[in-house]
Amino acid sequence: MPWATPDSLAPASCGFVLAASGRKYATAAEAAARSLRQSNPDFEVDIFTDQEVDAGLFGQVHKLDKSWFRPKFEALIRSRFDRTIYLDVDLVVLGDMSDVFFILGKYDIAAVQATNRNQGFAWKPWRLPLPNAFPQINGGMIAIRRSEAMQQFLAGCQQAMVDHGLKRDQPVFREMLWTSDLRLHILPPEYNVRNRTLWQYGGSKFAAPRVLHHTGFVARMKDDRTPVRPEQIYGRGFVKHVKRLIAADRQLTPGAKGSVPAPQYDNILFRGRDWLEAKFGGKKKG
Repeated sequence: MPWATPDSLAPASCGFVLAASGRKYATAAEAAARSLRQSNPDFEVDIFTDQEVDAGLFGQVHKLDKSWFRPKFEALIRSRFDRTIYLDVDLVVLGDMSDVFFILGKYDIAAVQATNRNQGFAWKPWRLPLPNAFPQINGGMIAIRRSEAMQQFLAGCQQAMVDHGLKRDQPVFREMLWTSDLRLHILPPEYNVRNRTLWQYGGSKFAAPRVLHHTGFVARMKDDRTPVRPEQIYGRGFVKHVKRLIAADRQLTPGAKGSVPAPQYDNILFRGRDWLEAKFGGKKKG
């Protein structure tokens, strides 16, 4: 770990959990676990699933009590760790996440806010009108510290989803956080990158992504057994750029020196715009 770990933060008390219902999601979970084992080797990764998975990738494999589209709540409630980082399966973990466990020494829950907050699903509340300054958090990466209050909160969210037949958990999570006494810490966006724009057009002045999160890791699977590689989602150029950013990130890579410039897209963009205007929107000459 590139940062100082307090003695009280034993790896045995901290860990990652994934949850997967159905074969396709279980395959994506195996790929996510491989990335976790490479980027965060000091911590165990558990899975809660209704499928057979490669047990060698996980610390423990737990059978889901309920197979449904939101198994995250069961995974969080049943986690054996005192401090848990839950991750969706449609992502790849590229950087060290251990500092999030340290955050849980002070806060009950840590997560990243939803990025595209002007979309209907992101700004519409559940029951209570809530201020825009308290937006939804993205449920694809949630870190929690176990306590009785946390268990009650998670069970309440899960029960609300069931009782009201809801298809999205983020509005429920937002409202129940608002009405709770749990201490919430908002993590920087690099801990759950849903919109790559900042890094696609930025250099190493920005902190490197820790997690790249995209629905395509499941949606673009051609069959139930073949995982999607990051290059198939983001392109080889962007993945190489992210790796260079990680190598230059002084928080992730001790002794990192130098800088990574922002990719030079301008000429390509302007040439493309000129061609489109000339072909479809430009004035005829002569």
